[in-house]
Amino acid sequence: MRRHTIQTAIAMLILTVFLPLLAAAQDISAVVEQALDQQVANIEIADTPLPEALAALETKTGLRFVIAPDVLARMPYGEKTEVSITLRNISVRRAMSQVCAGLGLTMRVAGDRIHLDPSPVLRRLGRRLTADEANLLGRLAGGSWKSLSPLPAIRYEIESGSPIREAFEKALATGGGESAAAELESAARAAGVVWLPAGGAIAVSSLRSAVAARLDQPIDLTYERVALDELLIDLGERIGVSVRIDPGAFQAVGARERAVDLTRRGTTVRQTLERVCGNSGLRYEVTEDGIRISATGAVAPAVTALGPGSAPRRIVAHISVPLKDGALLNVPVYEDELPNAELQRIRADALKAMREALGAGRP
Repeated sequence: MRRHTIQTAIAMLILTVFLPLLAAAQDISAVVEQALDQQVANIEIADTPLPEALAALETKTGLRFVIAPDVLARMPYGEKTEVSITLRNISVRRAMSQVCAGLGLTMRVAGDRIHLDPSPVLRRLGRRLTADEANLLGRLAGGSWKSLSPLPAIRYEIESGSPIREAFEKALATGGGESAAAELESAARAAGVVWLPAGGAIAVSSLRSAVAARLDQPIDLTYERVALDELLIDLGERIGVSVRIDPGAFQAVGARERAVDLTRRGTTVRQTLERVCGNSGLRYEVTEDGIRISATGAVAPAVTALGPGSAPRRIVAHISVPLKDGALLNVPVYEDELPNAELQRIRADALKAMREALGAGRP
């Protein structure tokens, strides 16, 4: 009876407190969306660093903009990147869409905030835009592909006459998008290729080549006691690449519960994958849609999963594997993975070290 009363009270709390808050948040988002579409008579913010320009627009409109530091770092000159925002009888959404398109950004409303996020092309680029690339994105956002004069140069990393290149050229010539950037995105998707700004030109490559190139982008990493699967997925997210882990891969190499400490500056995802996979019995493969993680042919014996009600596995030691340039891979050793003699030795060494640390001085 008491349990039923508590459950009822919790349900009432959700109905009376949390649902109204959720509804209020949804109402606020709707209000912000509406405000974005209201025409503004006259606002002009000229040649102002992006954070200051957003702050000035907030003061004039009451809207609130958010751009994360890591997104700002992708701009040509970081927080010093200057923009001009001009509204003359147009909506804030339309004016800001033009500004964002030229910087590889998109707008997203969440609650009472308008977030400026990386667009798909900026995520694929995986580095800071150059000034020439920002100018190119601005041109691509200003009209259809056919309206651009002169047309931007296209640098193909695909052989001439290949089916995917011909499919891309045919789809781009068809047009029909709201902007040249949208038409490029649509044509690339239809042909199964990827496009990126490359200086003042457009680079077009196969999906597999694009994934491989992103593996070599410089990156700083800091992981502390992070599960191996979480680390691998996070690596992919950092460069905009999906990571697929084969079912049973971790169990096959006894790595399901391994945790990793890894600190590295100026490395690449490829180098990190080679280090981590090489020390865990896994392997990685570049595919057309991302990275595939699987077990190698020569693997450690599989660890039998514990059934319901079994005692939890005890960690009795850690093996620290030093990698190059200060990186460190820590691998836990479980009690059930050691012979009894080795386990007794580890316990004796641990007790001896503890006595010495406590100053006991007795056997």
